[in-house]
Amino acid sequence: MLASHKLNEYETESEFWSWYETQIKGTVSLEDDIITIGDAIEIVKTNYLSGYDKCGRDRSDEKLRTNSLANYHSTYGGYFNRLNPKLKLTGENVISEITRDWSKLFTISGNHTLCSKGFVNAYTGILKLLRDTKLSSELDKVTSHFGMLKVVRKTEMQTIGIEIFLDFRARVLGLNGYELRKQQHQALENRKSWIKAIGFNLLYGFRCSEFKAIQNLDKPIKVGNRLIKALHDPTNDENIVIIGDGFWVTDTSGKRHYITVKTADRICRPMIHPDYPNLIKLLGVKDPEVKMPECTPRADSKEHTIKDVYPNRMRARLSAYVDQVGEGFTQTHALRHLANYHGKLAGLTRDQRALSLGHSGDMNDRYNEHLTVDAEIDLLLTPISKEAEIAELKKQLKHAEETILFLKKENARLNELLGGNNDLPRIGS
Repeated sequence: MLASHKLNEYETESEFWSWYETQIKGTVSLEDDIITIGDAIEIVKTNYLSGYDKCGRDRSDEKLRTNSLANYHSTYGGYFNRLNPKLKLTGENVISEITRDWSKLFTISGNHTLCSKGFVNAYTGILKLLRDTKLSSELDKVTSHFGMLKVVRKTEMQTIGIEIFLDFRARVLGLNGYELRKQQHQALENRKSWIKAIGFNLLYGFRCSEFKAIQNLDKPIKVGNRLIKALHDPTNDENIVIIGDGFWVTDTSGKRHYITVKTADRICRPMIHPDYPNLIKLLGVKDPEVKMPECTPRADSKEHTIKDVYPNRMRARLSAYVDQVGEGFTQTHALRHLANYHGKLAGLTRDQRALSLGHSGDMNDRYNEHLTVDAEIDLLLTPISKEAEIAELKKQLKHAEETILFLKKENARLNELLGGNNDLPRIGS
């Protein structure tokens, strides 16, 4: 509680951490020590690998070593590798290093930094060096220099419609009158495997490699008291898929590496465009004769290469297919957006779609930004069932009521805090 009050009392991080170091820890701040960027990198790495991820998984677990090191690289390590580790960790040196390495990704205009999303990731990652070492006065120098960040350059997100996807699939597999060259035909089984995996991402809105974490692909699984049939079971009409915590990858030496998924242990349902009721059969995801793709990274690969072996290979396959057939897409997330759109057309509520996709309702709403023009028009013209509409409105009303209750309690708390000072106006008066 004391720390919470002090956070409200001080205006800058440096003031708070100065108080914290002397009054709470009773130690001398690292601001008084000589520390290099390299020293700070080791501190951040140690803190990260001894912590827990958002799903509560212990990063120090030996089973998760490859996964944890890969996530460290993508979050911090990849940016730290571009810094000079011998420099003193000062605000001036951090500003200089950021400017040297990422100057093409930002422009300072007044008290704003106009930048790309890539710069934001690098910038926030590097600030971790100053935060973990409690060099708050140096941190203030950097944040004051760059000011507020405003993302003005974004990666263009691809959009794709169901008709384009199905035509792309037919071209890749040599269907519907399209022909394959001899070399392409020789690799047909491999193509079928990847197209099957890609089909899962379209139907269920999986993130790129989540198809590897399906637990009930070819065998039933018990969840609670309910037995979920194998997806390959022809009597399975629900086509529910259970995503586990992760999956194993075996390298060329035979060593196994456990790779986690972002949203673990969830139940997913197919989201099917109402004009294509036979889409599951059409995509062949229930066909046990078509095996899922297998990737075997080299034993000397870096951890992040092993973790991303399936996403990287899928993107490489898509790029190769586009080069061969002359159309298509390369961003696998386009299928996730398309699945959400199909769920909307099918009358699924926001909560149903968010639960299956494994993210928040707010994130689900952002997917509306990634629709083709045809998709937007179709969505606007598609009648939604009264039952689904009523259920959605009830959810929104409940959320609004909870927000109002919270604001009332907060208002009462603030008025109570201000009640002892007659010179201050009461909130809400």
